[in-house]
Amino acid sequence: MEKYFRDSEEIYIYGAGEMGKKTCEEALTQGFSIKGFIDKYKEGTWCDLPIYEPGKIKEATNSIIIISIQNIYSVVEIYKDIKGKNSTILWNWEGIKKASLRDTLFDISDWGECILPRMDMHLSDKCNLNCVGCTHFSPLFEEVGCEYDVCMNNIDLVLEKFSGIARLNLLGGEPLLNKDLHRIILGIRCKLPQTTISFFTNGLLLCKVPESVLKVFSDNNIKVYISEYAPTHKMINQIKEVLEMHSVSYELSGYSEKLHFNKPLSNKNVGNENTCMSVGCVTVSDGKIARCPTLLYVDKLNQEFGCDFPTDGTINLKNCNLSGDNINENLCERVPLCDYCIKNEIEWNVCGREKKITDFVKLEG
Repeated sequence: MEKYFRDSEEIYIYGAGEMGKKTCEEALTQGFSIKGFIDKYKEGTWCDLPIYEPGKIKEATNSIIIISIQNIYSVVEIYKDIKGKNSTILWNWEGIKKASLRDTLFDISDWGECILPRMDMHLSDKCNLNCVGCTHFSPLFEEVGCEYDVCMNNIDLVLEKFSGIARLNLLGGEPLLNKDLHRIILGIRCKLPQTTISFFTNGLLLCKVPESVLKVFSDNNIKVYISEYAPTHKMINQIKEVLEMHSVSYELSGYSEKLHFNKPLSNKNVGNENTCMSVGCVTVSDGKIARCPTLLYVDKLNQEFGCDFPTDGTINLKNCNLSGDNINENLCERVPLCDYCIKNEIEWNVCGREKKITDFVKLEG
């Protein structure tokens, strides 16, 4: 990133908050001069530097704007507001959690006109843990699936509708079960150089994967998020040691956060207006896109137990006449399945050998 700072006349930080403060401190430590902060809602000074309204710097040329905000939807809106005018737009997506800007800055100057803010994609339908209440119904899948060509085709179909993907979450199931993981991640990063990519795992296989997998995480700026379930908690020190040994950026969910889970559906139409455990978790699989994983994979639940949960609202990207903007709008709309979604906290546990409908559905009445 030094080339951007070296060639720029002015450097601004968008976001006069704690993340912006940390970004400023890191930049100054590395010998770069900061012109000031940009913030729509604040005025005066921050870190002894002036705060500018977005409109004041919109005409600036040959400048760098570092967005230091984590909320991806806010980042997309800010990008749309300030793009162009020969400015380079960088996103410090880690902010105060990292020691060096070198590892946290993404050049998002060319995201384009129509951005998909967030996309989740399975790298394995199958799981090695099989949690009761899984919103992806992974305990019902016996095959990993998610072959290389399928994953690449999913990305291609999305990019036919959108100019870019801001954040991609790779998950499952348990994605480390995919034997072609190294090649898939390289292929995804090649197609999405300006996308922040996160990898979600229960971590149980991290001490056994080939070093090439750990290296592909490190070399391609893939952050690993570890869901610290009870079995993971027992070996968490080993997992951390392996990741740190291979310079892999990671974050733990925290053991206490995984002591409880949620059973996602009721067999009754409860018509809840405000219950959504997967808001914003736009998911893509086999050429289809949906507002959440539960909607995209509920067909599996229907097939397994003879249920009739509604599947309306899934969009087939292969023969879809909607624009990217229209798709974004549709993904924010409620669907019939929303009327069956509930908040039903349960103690974390795993499914037995024989899966039951009550592993995923609260039976009422």
